[in-house]
Amino acid sequence: MNSIAATTTRTGLTVAAELDTDTYETGVRVSDSQMAALPLARH
Repeated sequence: MNSIAATTTRTGLTVAAELDTDTYETGVRVSDSQMAALPLARH
């Protein structure tokens, strides 16, 4: 985690990271409409 948190790019972008220790249910299905509603953009 420390190496991720200490990461910067050549242009000065700093990466912030935090360990999430919560537990999450497995096998949760996400519908196509739920995925389509997410604000995701390809790079």
